Amino acid sequence: MMSDAVLSQPTGPVVSQGLWGRCRRKEGASACHVRPEPAEMADIGARLVSPLAGAVRRIRATSWRTRLLAAAVVFLAAPVLVVGLIYVLPPRVAVALGQPLLAWLSDAPPLPGQPPAISERSVLLAADGSELATLYGDVNRVRVTLDDVPDIVVDALLAAEDDRFYDHPGVDHRAVMRAVFANLRAGDVEQGGSTITQQLVRTVYLDASQTATRKFTEAWYALQAEDRFSKDEILQRYLNETYFGQGTYGIGAAAELYFDRPVSKLDVGQAAVLVGLIPAPSERNPVDDEEAARRARDTVLRRMVITDRLDETTAREHLDRPLGLQYNPPPPPAEPFFVEYVRRLLLRDPRYEDALGDDPSHRERLVEGGGLRVHTTLDPRLQDEANAAIAATMGRPRSSPMASLVTVAPDTGAVLAMAVGPHKFGRCEGPRDDCRRTMVNPAVAGLGGSGRQPGSAFKPFVVAAALAEGVPVGWEERTDGGKAIRGCSDNGGPYRPENYSPDPGVKDMTEAVRVSNNVYHAKLAGLLGPERLVETGRRLGLSGGELPEQCSVALGSGSVYPLDMAAAYATFANGGSHCEPLPITRIELGAAAGGDTVEYPVSCRERMSGDDAARVNELLQEPVEDGTATAAQLDRPVAGKTGTTDDYKDAWFAGYVPQLSTAVWIGFERPRVLRNVLGETQMTGGSVPARLWARYMRAAVEKFDPAEFRAPPAVDPVPVPRWVGTRARAVVKELRGSYEFNIERRRVRDYREAGTVIGQRPRPNTLVDPGKLVVLRVSDGRGQPPEVPDVIGMRRRQAVRTLRRADYEVEVRTEQQTLRPDEEPAEPQGTVIRQQPSAGTNLEPGSSVRIVVVRYQRQEQSPVEKPDPKPTEQPSPDQSTGVEVTEVVADPQGNDLQHNGGEYVTLTATDPAVDVSGWTIEHTDGGVLEIGNGYRLARGEWVDVHTGDGKDNPRRYFNGLADEVLADEGGELIVRDRTGREVTRYQY
Repeated sequence: MMSDAVLSQPTGPVVSQGLWGRCRRKEGASACHVRPEPAEMADIGARLVSPLAGAVRRIRATSWRTRLLAAAVVFLAAPVLVVGLIYVLPPRVAVALGQPLLAWLSDAPPLPGQPPAISERSVLLAADGSELATLYGDVNRVRVTLDDVPDIVVDALLAAEDDRFYDHPGVDHRAVMRAVFANLRAGDVEQGGSTITQQLVRTVYLDASQTATRKFTEAWYALQAEDRFSKDEILQRYLNETYFGQGTYGIGAAAELYFDRPVSKLDVGQAAVLVGLIPAPSERNPVDDEEAARRARDTVLRRMVITDRLDETTAREHLDRPLGLQYNPPPPPAEPFFVEYVRRLLLRDPRYEDALGDDPSHRERLVEGGGLRVHTTLDPRLQDEANAAIAATMGRPRSSPMASLVTVAPDTGAVLAMAVGPHKFGRCEGPRDDCRRTMVNPAVAGLGGSGRQPGSAFKPFVVAAALAEGVPVGWEERTDGGKAIRGCSDNGGPYRPENYSPDPGVKDMTEAVRVSNNVYHAKLAGLLGPERLVETGRRLGLSGGELPEQCSVALGSGSVYPLDMAAAYATFANGGSHCEPLPITRIELGAAAGGDTVEYPVSCRERMSGDDAARVNELLQEPVEDGTATAAQLDRPVAGKTGTTDDYKDAWFAGYVPQLSTAVWIGFERPRVLRNVLGETQMTGGSVPARLWARYMRAAVEKFDPAEFRAPPAVDPVPVPRWVGTRARAVVKELRGSYEFNIERRRVRDYREAGTVIGQRPRPNTLVDPGKLVVLRVSDGRGQPPEVPDVIGMRRRQAVRTLRRADYEVEVRTEQQTLRPDEEPAEPQGTVIRQQPSAGTNLEPGSSVRIVVVRYQRQEQSPVEKPDPKPTEQPSPDQSTGVEVTEVVADPQGNDLQHNGGEYVTLTATDPAVDVSGWTIEHTDGGVLEIGNGYRLARGEWVDVHTGDGKDNPRRYFNGLADEVLADEGGELIVRDRTGREVTRYQY
C-alpha cells in the first residue's frame, strides 16, 4: 500500500507531509507516511483482535496442560505473526492490528501520557558571568535542539542505527528480518533490529530487565510513540538521551567531552566517532581504546557511503585520519569550597523553595539535572586575591593549620569571596592534620565545620548591646582580674574572669575595647544579662553556631562561622542596617523545570541605630590604630577586632572598611593548640590572622576610594552632683535605670551613721563624661570620732591648715611675751604654744579647737637722742607693696568662697620679694583674711591665707582681671597693706 509517489530529490534535507506525518526527510530517502487516525486504528484493532481475545479467555478456562501448550504456540508463533503482519499488510492495517496484539502479548500498561523530563547538567556562574562549576549527578548532559545538530551528525546516526527512520512506523520489519537471518547465518547475535524509536522508548520508559515480553512492550511503545510524537521530536529526544560513556549523555555533552567543542562544530569524522560509540560506549571509548573507537568510526563512515549519505572521496579522507581526540572532561569546580556551599543552599535552604520546591528529592533532581543557570555573587578578582593571600601567609598545607576568609559587601550582603586553605578541596587518605586536602569548609555551617569560639571577636556585640541599652561610651569600670562579677555565675559558682595580661585600674569603653579587656566586657554582661548579648549577636547576623546564655559568651565562649562574622560586622559598616548574606542573585530554570527565572533581591533591615553603629565603628578603630590589631592597618580607616580563645585553639580577626567586611579564622581542622606554628609561639588574633587580613584587603580595596566612617554625635559633659551627707542607698536608688554615673560604694570605718556618704570622688560640680565612675566613701557607723591633731610647735599658718583639713573650726588666741633686749625667743615668732582640746582627744569634726600663738616684743632701751627722720612721701599702693595680685584660687578642697567659711585664697607675686607680713584680704561683708607676720613673698611664690573652718571648694576663682569669674555674684576682695591702706580690690 506504500503507493505514494516519491518526491522529487531536493538539494538538501526537506520537510514533507507523507503517510507517517510531518518528518525530516534526507536526500535519497523514500517517502514519509501519514499515520492513521488514532480512533480509526483503535476501531480496526479492536475488531481484528476481538476473536483472538475470546480464544484466550477460553484457553484460560481449560486445564493447565492445555494452557501450557497454548502458551508455547503463542510464544513461538507470535513474533512471526506480528512481523509477518507488519511486513505483508499495508501500514494502516498493520499498525491497527499490531498495536492491540502487541499490547496483549506484552501485558504492559499503555505508554505514559508525558515522557520524563530530560535531565541536563546545571551551571554555576560567578558575578562576572564566568563559569564556576557544572552540577550533575550520574548524568552529564548538555541539552540540544535538532537545529543545533548539523546534518552530518544526523546522517551518521541514521546510516548506522536506523536507515529507514523516516519511513517506518516505529518498528522496521525489514530490519528485524534482516537481523534474524544475519544472526542465524552467524550463529550468534551480530545485528539488532531495533529502530531509533525502539531504542528511545527502551531508554526512557523501560528498565533493564530481560523478560520474554520486553521486546513486545518495546515494539508496542514504539508504535505508540510514533503515533504521539513527530519524527523530529523523537530524533531530538534520542540525541539527548543516548549514553556516550564516562557518565556523558546526549550528543552535546559528548562533543564537549571527546572533542572540546559544541555539537554544531563537529566534522563528519568526529560525528562518526560519536555515533560509533552508541552500541558499546564502554568498549569503544576512545580514551581507553583508541583502536576500537577507530574501527567503529570507520564502520559508520562506510555505512554513510552505502546509504548515499557521504561520497567516497570524503569518506576516504576521514578514514585515513587519526581520531583527532581532544579529551575535555568536565573541569573540577573553579572554587570548590564556595561551589559546595551554593550547592547545599540549592538543595536545602528554604529561601529557594519558590524556584526549586520543598521536596528534597525533587530539588536534588533539579539541581543535578534540571539545567539550572545559577548566578552567584562571587567576585573572581577578590576570590583570587583571597586564595593568593592564604597561600602566601599559611605555608605548606601538611604542617600548617587551616585558614578561612570570607568577604561580604556591607550594603548588599553579597558574598564576594570565600576561601579556604592552604589545603586543597578533596578527600584525605592519611590523618587529617597531615593531609593536603580537605572536604571541610569551616566558613559556613553544614559543610563539615562545627563552628569555632570567636574569643574577643565577640566583644563588639557586647558593646553594641550596651549602647542599645543606653550605656554611654564613657562608662567606666574597675578592671582588676580574678574578682567575682556581679550578675554572673559559673556552673553555680562565682564567675571570676582574668585578663589576657595584668590590666588593673579603671577603664572606659574606648580603652577597654582598645586593649581587649576581659573583665570590662564581663561586667557589661553582668550589667545587661547574657540573654541580651545573645539576642544582639543573633539580631546583627550571627545566625549559625551556638551562643550560650552565660556571661562567658561576652568573651567568646560560643561558636560562630566566618561567614556570619563577616556579615554581622558588615552591619556596623552599613550604619546599623543588616543585609542577609546573598550568595545567589538569580536562578534560571532549565526547560525541564519550566524555563522561568527567579530573582533574589537584596534584603536589608535596620538592626541598630545609626548613632550606635557610628559609635561602634569609632570604638573598633581603636584596636587597629593603637591596640591589639595594629598589624591590620591600611592606608585608610579600618575598624576591627581580634579574637583569641583561652586555649589558643582558634585565632580570629574580623574587620571592615565602609565598602567591604572580611572575617579571617585560623585553626586546625581537628582543634588543637596553635603553638609554634607560622612563627608564633602561641598564635593570637593580632598576629597571623590580622596580617593575613591586611595582605588580602590591601589588594581588595584598590578599586575603592578611601572613605571615612561617619562620626558619632558629640557627648556633652555632665556635672557631678553633691552626695556627701546623703544616704548611699538613696543615691543608688536615684540612679537606678540610669547610666549617667557608675557608682562605686567604698565602706570606711567612720563614726557617722552607717550608710552615710562622707566623701566622693570626683568632687561635686566637676564636669565629666556620662558613665563616669564615682567613688562614694560610705560610713560603716563603727568608728570613733577622729583625734585632734598635735599642732603644738607648728607655725600659726601650718597649724590652722592642719586643723581645718581635719574638719575642725579654729580659734586663734595670741599670747604676748616680752623679751629682754639681749634675750633670744624660745620659739619662733607665731609658733603655737598651746592647744585645747589637747592632741589625741577624740573630737567630732566641726567642733572648735583653740590654739595659742606666741608673739614677742622686746623691752625698750634707754632713749637716745636722734635727729628727726626726713619726711618721706607716702608711696602709692603699687609702689609701696611691689605686689600685684593676679589670681585668686580657692582651697582645692574647699567650698564656695565665703568670708566666714574657713576658706583660703592664694596670691601670686609679680614683683621682687616683698614683705607681706600683716597684710590682709578683706571681704566686702566684713570678713578679714590675714597674712601671717614675718613672711616674705618671693617672685612667683604663692601664699595661703586662712580663716574660718577651712571647708573645701573644688573651683578655681579668678579675679576681675582674669578671663572668667566663677565665684558667687557680687563678691569683692580688698587688699590692704600693713598700715591699713587699701592697695587694690578685686571682683570675683
